[in-house]
Amino acid sequence: MGLMAEFDRPVKVMKVGIDSPTPGTHVEIRTAPGPNASIAQTRLIASGQLGGGHTEIAVDPPTDQASTHVLVWLTELGPAGSRFQSKITEVQFTVAE
Repeated sequence: MGLMAEFDRPVKVMKVGIDSPTPGTHVEIRTAPGPNASIAQTRLIASGQLGGGHTEIAVDPPTDQASTHVLVWLTELGPAGSRFQSKITEVQFTVAE
């Protein structure tokens, strides 16, 4: 499951900020060739685990390929008692100028 961001022009992502009240969620940041791309068609550029609140995930080294579509892919939900859940309230992208 994930969130696809679409930009007006191709961008080179430097870092992604994610606000989440549910710590423990694991995410991957991926570029995609289009809005309906399969996960196999995307390119992994960064990954991380969300803390409670704001988490910044740096693309290291910064991607050299610009894309109009960036996917925040949830690979593991955070623990919530005996269940698992994740909530994302905001996503911010820092891009190269």
